[in-house]
Amino acid sequence: MHIPRRSSAARLARRLSSAAAPPPLQAQFAATTIPHPEKVHKGGEDACWASAASGWFGVADGVGGSAKEGVDPGKFSRGVLAAARDCVAGGDAAAGGEGPTEALRRAAAVLLPQKLPGSSTVLLGSVDPSSATLRIANIGDCSALLLRPAVRSFGDEQTLYPRVVLQVHAQQHYFNCPYQVSTGTFAQALEHQCDEVSCAVEHGDVVIAATDGVFDNLDTSSMQLEVARLLPRLLATAQPKTAAAEQQEAEEARAAALRDLAKAIAEKASEIGLRQDDSSIETPFSAGARREGLLWPGGKTDDIAVVVGMLVTAEGSESLAANGAGEDVGNLDFHESSQSGDEAAGVAASIQGRG
Repeated sequence: MHIPRRSSAARLARRLSSAAAPPPLQAQFAATTIPHPEKVHKGGEDACWASAASGWFGVADGVGGSAKEGVDPGKFSRGVLAAARDCVAGGDAAAGGEGPTEALRRAAAVLLPQKLPGSSTVLLGSVDPSSATLRIANIGDCSALLLRPAVRSFGDEQTLYPRVVLQVHAQQHYFNCPYQVSTGTFAQALEHQCDEVSCAVEHGDVVIAATDGVFDNLDTSSMQLEVARLLPRLLATAQPKTAAAEQQEAEEARAAALRDLAKAIAEKASEIGLRQDDSSIETPFSAGARREGLLWPGGKTDDIAVVVGMLVTAEGSESLAANGAGEDVGNLDFHESSQSGDEAAGVAASIQGRG
């Protein structure tokens, strides 16, 4: 697999780090979901959403155990993120100082009278453009990474390779049993179990947020590698543009690169997940099982939801909305009869054929 070597792409990274890139910053996002092969008809049980307009994003994993009671866990996970989305619509929440824990608290209050059945893990994040701060709240085993472009040496060669600035780790009662929320326990979980972290972000940073279907099958270095492959394309779009047409072209190119990144991460995680019982590979899940004295070789087949984003200076933000780069992404509007379900089936079948 090719990683870009120190070249024009590396020089872009040096210019980004040395040049003044004053706030405000804004995030541009892409998202991908791949359902478990047995759950394609209902779009899986994971949810994801992100909005460049508001700077908010989230992922959630409906807990499969509730399916035994005739409940669709996917409807709950999508409902949790939809409530959070509606609470922060417009982008004023982050700019006004509201953090993701408080946003989830308002979402919990919205969900409580609805008595929506099921339970879910949830991770919600925001980028405050005025302070250039990333904030993430997490309950359960979704995770997130903040990666920063850098030049790294591998032997005698130097390559453009992102370094880890922040990682949000999973919360579990015990192995493979994550913290989770339901309509009745949401407020209590936020009070006693929610972890909120924050970090200063910079022009060129990349954010990855995903459910355990990704982080159980891909370690951190694997995701760094996927980002490294696309960093030259991403950084090329982050250079200042003077003409409006050039700015719009850069935003469209960035959107395409982010879509390719989200797809690459999701498909790689799904491909490895389908290799259950394959003792020739070790995954974070199989390593975790071994530490618990359990035997689980290979990958873990699961639903997958991933959001990726890139932080850039807010110049040209008007054209973000104009060219569609500022539109919400994710699967909150999934319907069983929708085209997205057919597309997901095709992706899942293709990956299963390669596995």
